Amino acid sequence: MHPENEYVVAARRARKKLAFYFHFFIYLIVNILLLTINLIQGGKLWFFYPLLGWLLGILIHAFFTFSNLHARCWRKMVEKEINALEKSKNIRR
Repeated sequence: MHPENEYVVAARRARKKLAFYFHFFIYLIVNILLLTINLIQGGKLWFFYPLLGWLLGILIHAFFTFSNLHARCWRKMVEKEINALEKSKNIRR
């Protein structure tokens, strides 16, 4: 891989990780705030409903940020499309 391409890939990965960490930080802050509001109000505990729903989003975000599984599938699909384009160019000649 060309060094410029390596830099672009590394920068994209770093940006994705920073976005995930920011998302997780906001998740923690908002849910601590919701817990505090819920405890001050008293009554039935409801804070965990948004906590669990948002947690699903966090887990999906983590999967796409830290898993190579989807990246490998993406690369295979791109390679397949490149091969198909090359074949169609050869057929036209």
